[in-house]
Parts: sequence; structure tokens; C-alpha cells
Amino acid sequence: MQNLTLIIPSKEEAESLPVFLKELENFNCKKLVVLQNEDYATKACINNFNDIEILVQKKNGYGNALIEGINNVTTEYCCIINADGSMDPKYLPQMMEKCKYQDFVYIKISKPRWWK
Repeated sequence: MQNLTLIIPSKEEAESLPVFLKELENFNCKKLVVLQNEDYATKACINNFNDIEILVQKKNGYGNALIEGINNVTTEYCCIINADGSMDPKYLPQMMEKCKYQDFVYIKISKPRWWK
């Protein structure tokens, strides 16, 4: 899965993001965490993770996090995955297989917690 980037939009995820990144440690893919500039608590909680890239948003908001994350992907595939536990990363290998060997792209966009 070296040709996959996980785009992880995060806002005030200081509690859940480290737990989620721990779940991703065994996945050999690029992990791009997109944060707002003033989200100091979340930045501080992920300082000990070596295999992630942090992208500080130029414009705030969930939509901008997705746009800026996608615009910074350098791999063949990307997947938007939230750190709030709304998607289980154990399905990533199956998703990649479908993308590689079938004529479609699977995109999983989860609703943010504030979405009713």
C-alpha cells in the first residue's frame, strides 16, 4: 500500500488522533494529517509519531481540509479517513484491491461529528 495516502482531517482531535494513528502503525502507506493552524493541542499530541506528515491548513474548515489534503497527495491513490473511529482501517487492504483490479475508485467520506 505504498502508493496510498491516507488523508486524515483533524480538528480538536487530541484524544482520538493518537489512538487512531497507533491503529495505523502497521499500514505501509503515507499518512497525511491535516490540521488548523491554531490547533495546538492536537499538534502536541502527535509529536511522537515519526511516520506521519502534518499539513497545516491555509483556510479553516472541514471542506478546506479535504481540498488541501487532496491537493497535496503525491501517491496514486488516496483515502479520506477520519480519526473519530467512523471507519475501521482494517478494510483498507480490501479497498485497495478493489481500486487496483476493478474499473472504479472507491471513495469513503464520513460525515463529520457536527453533521446532523
